[in-house]
Amino acid sequence: MKLVMKHLINKMFLINEEYGFMKSFLVTVLCLMTVNSFSNEVSLFHKHQKISQSLSFFDDYSLEDIMKISRQLIDYVSDFHPALIQNLNDNSVLHGKQLTTFHEIASHFIGITRRLESIAAASKLKDLKNKVFLEQLFVFYKIYYPYYQNDEFRRYVNDEDLTFGLTRFQVHHEIMSLLNIDKIQILLSEVKQIDDEYESLMEFLGDKKSLMNLRDIYQKKNIADKRVDQQQDLTYRLSRDFGNTVGRVRWRKGYLWQNDKVYQELEHQLQPLDIISEKTYFALTDKFIPGHFGHNAIWVGTKEQLIALGMWSHPAIIPYQHQIEAGKNIMEVDRTGTHLKSLKDFMNVDEVAIFRINQLSFEYYSIYRIYDILLAQMGKIYDFNFDVETTDTLVCSELIYQSFEEVYWPTEPYLGRVTISPDNVASLALYDHSPLDLVYYAAQKSKSDFQYKGLDDLAHDMEFRKVDDKYKRVVKDCTHSHRNNCDEVLEDLIYSDHEYIPSLDITWNE
Repeated sequence: MKLVMKHLINKMFLINEEYGFMKSFLVTVLCLMTVNSFSNEVSLFHKHQKISQSLSFFDDYSLEDIMKISRQLIDYVSDFHPALIQNLNDNSVLHGKQLTTFHEIASHFIGITRRLESIAAASKLKDLKNKVFLEQLFVFYKIYYPYYQNDEFRRYVNDEDLTFGLTRFQVHHEIMSLLNIDKIQILLSEVKQIDDEYESLMEFLGDKKSLMNLRDIYQKKNIADKRVDQQQDLTYRLSRDFGNTVGRVRWRKGYLWQNDKVYQELEHQLQPLDIISEKTYFALTDKFIPGHFGHNAIWVGTKEQLIALGMWSHPAIIPYQHQIEAGKNIMEVDRTGTHLKSLKDFMNVDEVAIFRINQLSFEYYSIYRIYDILLAQMGKIYDFNFDVETTDTLVCSELIYQSFEEVYWPTEPYLGRVTISPDNVASLALYDHSPLDLVYYAAQKSKSDFQYKGLDDLAHDMEFRKVDDKYKRVVKDCTHSHRNNCDEVLEDLIYSDHEYIPSLDITWNE
């Protein structure tokens, strides 16, 4: 909480320097209002515990099919999880493909163990029940046992992610349910013959003392994880209350509001999965967002565009067809949550830019998956912690970070976590070999100052610099002994893809 308050106070002084005493005074009042309301809200930590979603993976599969599926998952994880652990140990930021795949694995784990449980419940045969329980333990042993004591790994895997039907600590509860000491002892006494692949598991289960110790370790770590959760919740609520209060402060309409020419140009330019960035000089929230742009959104597409793309009947789009037909073609995350919005309502802005992933000559499968992930974010609440590596909440740029999982988006450290800002998204268009193109940029800072902008203007607006036809990021290099004596360092901008991660596609077809 102290860290957040320090940040808010620093922002207050910056606003005082740039915008004058009155706005600084206003921010001070808003801070006080925020702190006053801080103790009156229901804890997000407790809210997490109340969210419940049923999973129905693999409900129609037989035991034999489920075992084949679990072997495919185990094979996939044997590469994915060690690589993920290495990234965590190297303090590398988890990119979108890692985050989505990580929780996709978790959802499959839950689905497999639950289906096995239902198979056992439907049978009266003791041997079958033992076989099913042994298989459940084997899936845990191969997928999570080698990695679960890693604190970051465990916290990430236990994050809520309704994209994949996961609630907070759901994986932990499933693991603890499987590690039932009495039930395991009965299993060991009744199972006489096993397949070779279960031998190391049986040795693991046969050490009762170590098994009890493992359960104890897991329980203690879960208690520690909940404490971390509660601490993050304090920061979240303070930031949320402050953000909601500041978000109400606007002193005029955007200069592009009801600009028919720009509106028609955007309608003509926008293509499915385009990224829209905007700037609102008249909104107090923009003074607290680092960089030039204040917001990102994604153009889902019109009915006609989605039909042409072959996506209109996509299962993820079907629930939103009526809204799309009614003109709600933009998906965004703001402080009210994740939802669809019309272009008309979006245009209360001073500047608007369109960016396009130039590699979206995509294969059909890639586009299909993007829509799968994109629309699955619907209804998520705003991430007032601004942490790109969490999945239970989102900010506008995190929607892009996760949906376009194959793109290696720029991120930056901020208040002890990793964030992605609207400027981080837009800046990718300035990189050499970038997958992102600027296709439209219109701005109006006053009633008579309308202009179209290009890539050089974009670089200037975001305080990048052009040197010999290459764009550079300007970084301050301040020596420790002379804090006010900072040199400007120009960083090269060269895009490279993240390491290739094959898609997880393990559904068993007879």
